[in-house]
Amino acid sequence: MLPKKEAKTLGLPDTPAGSGRRLSYWPNLSVTGPAGMSSEALGDLFGDGAAAVSVSASPAQLVLDNDDRGRSVEPRKLELETALTDYREAVIAAFNDIEVSLRNIGLLEALGVVAAEDLKRAEESFRIAESRYRAGVADFQTVPISQNQLFGSRNACLDNKLAQLNASIDFGQPLGGRWQSEIEAR
Repeated sequence: MLPKKEAKTLGLPDTPAGSGRRLSYWPNLSVTGPAGMSSEALGDLFGDGAAAVSVSASPAQLVLDNDDRGRSVEPRKLELETALTDYREAVIAAFNDIEVSLRNIGLLEALGVVAAEDLKRAEESFRIAESRYRAGVADFQTVPISQNQLFGSRNACLDNKLAQLNASIDFGQPLGGRWQSEIEAR
């Protein structure tokens, strides 16, 4: 029932007889089912006592809900914190992978310079051994030995170039990239 002050403002008497006029302010409700069947029993829920009970039940439910809302918020907060922690760990791991890849690329470039210098020395050694054999100063066995050293130096240089290419591919993976050859790109 409405308080006396509000009832007088609306021009309604504060008697049970005025409750019929007060109910006229409520919308008419009906439930419709299949095959055109309907029921106005839902509208009967809003009788004199039901309106007062339903209005007072809402604030009581907020007070007496045994902290159900608080309990449903806490797991959500924990899920959010867990997701944020997982995200932070993934970002830190990606940055770590990028840093490791960059250092590997730098290390392989430095090793590539050393391998190129070794290759130049092996080529010069082979050239000298071959010219000494042709001049008759050295025996033939020095030529294949220097040639084996030259092949080893070439293999080391090529292995380093392959490792540099693989390291640059590995650098793109933490960034979310994927290696794509020119044939696949076309």
